[in-house]
Amino acid sequence: MTYATDNRWGTGSQRSQVPDDAPAAYGARWIDHHSTADLLPDRQGFAYDEHDEFGRLVEYLTDEKLHFDISFVPQDDGPHLYAFQGWTAVLRRSGGYVYVDAWLNPT
Repeated sequence: MTYATDNRWGTGSQRSQVPDDAPAAYGARWIDHHSTADLLPDRQGFAYDEHDEFGRLVEYLTDEKLHFDISFVPQDDGPHLYAFQGWTAVLRRSGGYVYVDAWLNPT
């Protein structure tokens, strides 16, 4: 899908498939600190058409605070999908990084 705004970082490095009809998506590479992760402003971005959809995805990511505890994500074990109410995230830990794709679930 082509979005009006798409500044995601590392699109494709995650090896996950964001659904073509996802209203908004997030792509990032976080720094892995074993149990937590650091988010870097220049290693993350969003794709969206409508600002409201962008805002909803930011709200979900902020509320869940995935980077506060990444101990549940296996190290060097491929991408893992985590389904939440209204959105989905795929995380992969490898080489000192956490690769992240997230998106609003299509309606």
